[in-house]
Amino acid sequence: MSRVRALAYVGLTATDPPAWGDCAARLLGAQVVPSATDGLVVRIDDRAARLWVEPGEVNDLQFVGWEVADEQELGALVDRMNKAGHAVEPMTQAETVARHVRAGFVVADPSGLRLELVVEPAVAGGFVSPQGVAFVAGDLGLGHVVLYCDDVHESLEFYQTLGFRVSDRVKVGRIEVQFLRCNSRHHSLALVPGRTSMHLQHLMFEVVTVDMVGQAFDRCEAESRAQSTIGRHTNDLMFSFYVQPPACRYTIEYGYGGRVLGEDVTVVSYDSTSWWGHKDILPGQL
Repeated sequence: MSRVRALAYVGLTATDPPAWGDCAARLLGAQVVPSATDGLVVRIDDRAARLWVEPGEVNDLQFVGWEVADEQELGALVDRMNKAGHAVEPMTQAETVARHVRAGFVVADPSGLRLELVVEPAVAGGFVSPQGVAFVAGDLGLGHVVLYCDDVHESLEFYQTLGFRVSDRVKVGRIEVQFLRCNSRHHSLALVPGRTSMHLQHLMFEVVTVDMVGQAFDRCEAESRAQSTIGRHTNDLMFSFYVQPPACRYTIEYGYGGRVLGEDVTVVSYDSTSWWGHKDILPGQL
Protein backbone atom coordinates (compact mmCIF):
# COMPACT_ATOMS: atom_id res chain seq x y z
CA MET A 1 0.00 0.00 0.00
CA SER A 2 1.22 3.48 -0.85
CA ARG A 3 2.09 5.31 2.35
CA VAL A 4 4.27 7.83 4.08
CA ARG A 5 7.78 6.42 4.68
CA ALA A 6 9.54 8.86 7.06
CA LEU A 7 9.44 12.23 8.80
CA ALA A 8 11.30 14.38 6.27
CA TYR A 9 11.35 17.79 7.96
CA VAL A 10 9.45 20.27 10.10
CA GLY A 11 8.88 24.01 9.98
CA LEU A 12 8.71 26.17 13.10
CA THR A 13 8.17 29.81 13.87
CA ALA A 14 10.10 31.39 16.72
CA THR A 15 9.98 34.76 18.42
CA ASP A 16 13.80 34.65 18.65
CA PRO A 17 15.30 32.46 15.88
CA PRO A 18 18.95 33.26 16.77
CA ALA A 19 18.41 32.07 20.36
CA TRP A 20 16.65 28.94 19.10
CA GLY A 21 19.53 28.27 16.72
CA ASP A 22 22.13 28.79 19.44
CA CYS A 23 20.37 26.20 21.59
CA ALA A 24 20.21 23.73 18.69
CA ALA A 25 23.86 24.15 17.70
CA ARG A 26 25.78 24.78 20.89
CA LEU A 27 23.76 22.61 23.26
CA LEU A 28 22.37 19.87 20.99
CA GLY A 29 25.02 19.66 18.29
CA ALA A 30 22.92 20.41 15.20
CA GLN A 31 24.35 22.34 12.27
CA VAL A 32 22.58 25.70 11.93
CA VAL A 33 22.90 28.05 8.96
CA PRO A 34 21.02 31.28 8.09
CA SER A 35 18.12 31.01 5.66
CA ALA A 36 17.21 33.48 2.91
CA THR A 37 14.22 34.72 4.94
CA ASP A 38 15.95 35.91 8.15
CA GLY A 39 15.38 32.51 9.72
CA LEU A 40 17.45 29.37 10.16
CA VAL A 41 17.99 26.02 8.48
CA VAL A 42 18.86 23.18 10.84
CA ARG A 43 20.70 20.03 9.69
CA ILE A 44 21.37 16.79 11.56
CA ASP A 45 22.53 14.60 8.66
CA ASP A 46 23.35 14.82 4.96
CA ARG A 47 19.90 16.11 4.03
CA ALA A 48 19.90 19.74 2.91
CA ALA A 49 17.45 20.68 5.67
CA ARG A 50 15.62 18.96 8.49
CA LEU A 51 14.12 22.03 10.18
CA TRP A 52 13.23 25.53 9.13
CA VAL A 53 12.93 28.09 11.93
CA GLU A 54 11.36 31.34 10.74
CA PRO A 55 10.60 34.57 12.63
CA GLY A 56 7.06 34.69 13.99
CA GLU A 57 4.82 35.89 16.77
CA VAL A 58 4.36 32.39 18.21
CA ASN A 59 6.69 29.52 19.05
CA ASP A 60 5.00 26.55 17.43
CA LEU A 61 4.94 24.09 14.57
CA GLN A 62 3.82 25.47 11.20
CA PHE A 63 4.22 22.52 8.83
CA VAL A 64 5.43 18.91 8.72
CA GLY A 65 7.00 17.23 5.70
CA TRP A 66 6.38 13.50 5.27
CA GLU A 67 8.49 11.58 2.77
CA VAL A 68 6.98 9.18 0.22
CA ALA A 69 9.10 6.61 -1.65
CA ASP A 70 8.58 7.86 -5.21
CA GLU A 71 6.20 9.79 -7.45
CA GLN A 72 4.15 6.69 -8.28
CA GLU A 73 3.47 6.05 -4.58
CA LEU A 74 2.83 9.75 -4.06
CA GLY A 75 0.20 9.74 -6.81
CA ALA A 76 -1.52 6.67 -5.35
CA LEU A 77 -1.47 8.19 -1.87
CA VAL A 78 -2.95 11.46 -3.12
CA ASP A 79 -5.73 9.53 -4.89
CA ARG A 80 -6.55 7.66 -1.67
CA MET A 81 -6.63 10.88 0.36
CA ASN A 82 -8.90 12.58 -2.16
CA LYS A 83 -11.27 9.59 -2.17
CA ALA A 84 -11.39 9.78 1.64
CA GLY A 85 -12.58 13.39 1.37
CA HIS A 86 -9.32 15.21 2.17
CA ALA A 87 -8.50 18.12 -0.13
CA VAL A 88 -4.97 17.62 -1.47
CA GLU A 89 -3.27 20.30 -3.59
CA PRO A 90 0.05 20.24 -5.45
CA MET A 91 2.91 22.28 -4.05
CA THR A 92 3.98 25.15 -6.26
CA GLN A 93 7.35 25.07 -7.99
CA ALA A 94 8.54 27.81 -5.64
CA GLU A 95 7.51 25.69 -2.64
CA THR A 96 9.30 22.56 -3.86
CA VAL A 97 12.45 24.59 -4.55
CA ALA A 98 12.28 26.16 -1.09
CA ARG A 99 11.87 22.73 0.56
CA HIS A 100 14.60 21.10 -1.58
CA VAL A 101 12.27 18.36 -2.86
CA ARG A 102 11.47 17.03 -6.32
CA ALA A 103 7.68 17.18 -5.96
CA GLY A 104 5.00 17.36 -3.32
CA PHE A 105 1.39 17.86 -2.30
CA VAL A 106 -0.20 19.74 0.59
CA VAL A 107 -3.04 18.62 2.84
CA ALA A 108 -4.31 19.85 6.22
CA ASP A 109 -4.76 17.37 9.06
CA PRO A 110 -8.02 17.47 11.11
CA SER A 111 -6.49 20.02 13.52
CA GLY A 112 -5.56 22.34 10.65
CA LEU A 113 -1.83 21.58 10.57
CA ARG A 114 -0.23 21.87 7.13
CA LEU A 115 1.30 18.58 5.94
CA GLU A 116 3.57 18.32 2.91
CA LEU A 117 3.80 14.91 1.21
CA VAL A 118 7.10 14.96 -0.67
CA VAL A 119 9.50 12.86 -2.72
CA GLU A 120 13.28 13.03 -3.12
CA PRO A 121 14.41 15.50 -0.46
CA ALA A 122 17.79 16.87 -1.49
CA VAL A 123 21.01 15.45 -0.08
CA ALA A 124 23.64 18.14 0.42
CA GLY A 125 26.38 16.21 2.23
CA GLY A 126 29.00 17.83 4.40
CA PHE A 127 27.12 17.67 7.70
CA VAL A 128 29.39 18.78 10.54
CA SER A 129 28.17 18.89 14.14
CA PRO A 130 29.69 21.70 16.23
CA GLN A 131 29.68 19.28 19.20
CA GLY A 132 30.83 16.14 17.39
CA VAL A 133 27.36 14.58 17.58
CA ALA A 134 26.04 11.94 15.18
CA PHE A 135 22.27 11.65 14.82
CA VAL A 136 20.06 8.67 13.93
CA ALA A 137 18.18 9.96 10.90
CA GLY A 138 18.65 8.98 7.24
CA ASP A 139 15.93 6.61 6.01
CA LEU A 140 14.36 6.54 9.50
CA GLY A 141 13.63 10.23 9.19
CA LEU A 142 14.21 13.27 11.35
CA GLY A 143 12.99 11.63 14.56
CA HIS A 144 9.44 12.01 15.81
CA VAL A 145 6.82 14.68 16.41
CA VAL A 146 4.16 14.61 19.12
CA LEU A 147 1.07 16.63 18.20
CA TYR A 148 -1.85 18.02 20.14
CA CYS A 149 -5.14 17.14 18.39
CA ASP A 150 -8.60 18.68 18.41
CA ASP A 151 -10.11 15.19 18.05
CA VAL A 152 -7.62 12.37 18.50
CA HIS A 153 -9.88 9.71 16.98
CA GLU A 154 -10.46 11.79 13.83
CA SER A 155 -6.73 12.45 13.63
CA LEU A 156 -5.94 8.77 14.11
CA GLU A 157 -8.21 7.82 11.19
CA PHE A 158 -6.65 10.55 9.04
CA TYR A 159 -3.07 9.47 9.69
CA GLN A 160 -3.93 5.81 9.17
CA THR A 161 -5.23 6.82 5.73
CA LEU A 162 -1.70 8.15 5.12
CA GLY A 163 -0.42 4.68 5.95
CA PHE A 164 0.60 5.08 9.59
CA ARG A 165 0.21 2.06 11.88
CA VAL A 166 -0.40 2.09 15.62
CA SER A 167 2.61 0.84 17.61
CA ASP A 168 1.05 1.14 21.06
CA ARG A 169 -0.73 3.50 23.44
CA VAL A 170 0.08 5.15 26.75
CA LYS A 171 -2.75 6.15 29.09
CA VAL A 172 -1.96 8.44 32.00
CA GLY A 173 -5.06 9.47 33.94
CA ARG A 174 -7.70 10.46 31.39
CA ILE A 175 -5.19 11.16 28.61
CA GLU A 176 -4.43 8.36 26.14
CA VAL A 177 -1.62 9.04 23.66
CA GLN A 178 -1.51 7.14 20.36
CA PHE A 179 1.95 6.21 19.01
CA LEU A 180 2.22 5.61 15.27
CA ARG A 181 5.00 4.35 12.99
CA CYS A 182 5.67 4.65 9.29
CA ASN A 183 8.94 2.69 9.19
CA SER A 184 10.92 0.58 11.66
CA ARG A 185 11.38 3.46 14.12
CA HIS A 186 9.01 2.75 17.04
CA HIS A 187 7.10 5.93 16.28
CA SER A 188 7.52 8.91 14.02
CA LEU A 189 4.28 10.47 15.25
CA ALA A 190 2.25 10.55 18.45
CA LEU A 191 -1.18 12.09 18.97
CA VAL A 192 -2.25 13.78 22.21
CA PRO A 193 -5.91 14.78 22.76
CA GLY A 194 -7.07 18.14 24.07
CA ARG A 195 -5.43 20.73 21.81
CA THR A 196 -5.98 24.32 22.93
CA SER A 197 -3.78 26.56 20.80
CA MET A 198 -0.50 24.75 20.09
CA HIS A 199 0.16 21.95 17.61
CA LEU A 200 3.55 20.78 18.91
CA GLN A 201 4.01 18.96 22.22
CA HIS A 202 7.56 17.84 21.50
CA LEU A 203 10.06 17.01 18.79
CA MET A 204 12.65 14.21 19.16
CA PHE A 205 16.28 13.96 18.03
CA GLU A 206 18.05 10.61 18.44
CA VAL A 207 21.85 10.25 18.71
CA VAL A 208 24.14 7.26 18.36
CA THR A 209 25.64 6.88 21.87
CA VAL A 210 24.60 7.15 25.51
CA ASP A 211 27.55 9.47 26.12
CA MET A 212 26.22 11.98 23.59
CA VAL A 213 22.99 12.15 25.60
CA GLY A 214 24.87 12.62 28.87
CA GLN A 215 27.16 15.29 27.44
CA ALA A 216 24.21 17.20 25.98
CA PHE A 217 22.39 16.95 29.32
CA ASP A 218 25.38 18.50 31.08
CA ARG A 219 25.48 21.35 28.57
CA CYS A 220 21.73 21.98 28.89
CA GLU A 221 21.67 21.68 32.69
CA ALA A 222 24.52 24.19 33.01
CA GLU A 223 22.39 26.77 31.17
CA SER A 224 19.03 25.87 32.77
CA ARG A 225 17.73 24.43 29.48
CA ALA A 226 17.15 20.85 30.70
CA GLN A 227 13.40 20.55 31.19
CA SER A 228 13.64 17.04 32.69
CA THR A 229 16.08 14.61 34.19
CA ILE A 230 17.35 11.70 32.11
CA GLY A 231 14.99 8.71 32.01
CA ARG A 232 13.88 5.70 29.98
CA HIS A 233 10.47 5.45 28.33
CA THR A 234 8.23 2.43 28.75
CA ASN A 235 7.09 1.92 25.17
CA ASP A 236 9.98 2.90 22.88
CA LEU A 237 12.71 2.37 25.54
CA MET A 238 14.34 5.69 24.59
CA PHE A 239 17.07 6.78 27.04
CA SER A 240 16.55 10.53 26.95
CA PHE A 241 15.88 13.88 28.51
CA TYR A 242 13.88 16.92 27.45
CA VAL A 243 15.19 20.35 26.49
CA GLN A 244 13.32 23.66 26.73
CA PRO A 245 14.15 25.87 23.71
CA PRO A 246 14.18 29.63 24.46
CA ALA A 247 10.70 31.12 25.03
CA CYS A 248 9.00 27.86 23.96
CA ARG A 249 6.29 25.83 25.66
CA TYR A 250 7.09 22.70 23.62
CA THR A 251 10.22 20.63 24.30
CA ILE A 252 12.85 18.72 22.36
CA GLU A 253 13.49 15.14 23.42
CA TYR A 254 17.14 14.14 23.04
CA GLY A 255 17.77 10.44 23.27
CA TYR A 256 19.52 7.19 22.43
CA GLY A 257 18.47 3.58 21.83
CA GLY A 258 14.87 3.84 20.63
CA ARG A 259 13.16 0.57 19.73
CA VAL A 260 13.14 -0.66 16.16
CA LEU A 261 10.04 -2.66 15.22
CA GLY A 262 9.32 -5.30 12.60
CA GLU A 263 6.13 -5.71 10.60
CA ASP A 264 4.28 -7.87 13.16
CA VAL A 265 3.46 -5.78 16.21
CA THR A 266 1.01 -6.58 18.99
CA VAL A 267 -0.56 -3.29 20.07
CA VAL A 268 -0.42 -2.95 23.85
CA SER A 269 -1.19 -0.17 26.31
CA TYR A 270 1.04 1.25 29.04
CA ASP A 271 -0.06 3.12 32.14
CA SER A 272 3.14 5.13 32.55
CA THR A 273 5.32 7.10 30.16
CA SER A 274 8.66 6.13 31.80
CA TRP A 275 10.19 3.20 33.65
CA TRP A 276 12.28 5.69 35.59
CA GLY A 277 13.44 9.32 35.41
CA HIS A 278 12.05 12.07 33.19
CA LYS A 279 11.26 14.14 36.29
CA ASP A 280 10.44 17.78 35.60
CA ILE A 281 13.18 20.30 36.29
CA LEU A 282 11.28 23.09 34.59
CA PRO A 283 7.46 23.15 34.39
CA GLY A 284 6.29 20.56 31.88
CA GLN A 285 3.12 19.86 29.95
CA LEU A 286 1.40 16.89 28.34
